[in-house]
Amino acid sequence: MHTTIDLSPAAHERIKASAAARGVSMSQFLSDGVQAHIDQIAPPEPLHLDPLTGLPTIENNQSINARKTPDSLTDNG
Repeated sequence: MHTTIDLSPAAHERIKASAAARGVSMSQFLSDGVQAHIDQIAPPEPLHLDPLTGLPTIENNQSINARKTPDSLTDNG
């Protein structure tokens, strides 16, 4: 898809030099950079809800018990 962006002269020169150093076009350099950024900020996986309670659940491969987490099991309210 074709789009137009406005760059400062300094940004244009830096992008142009960086793209040339990698042997790619400015368009490819910018496209790769935007995609990498989007991949980093992608939203987390959707929540899975417990069918009985409707509350969100998480997967954890570690066992949790009262001896390991006594503070989380006390009523502080």
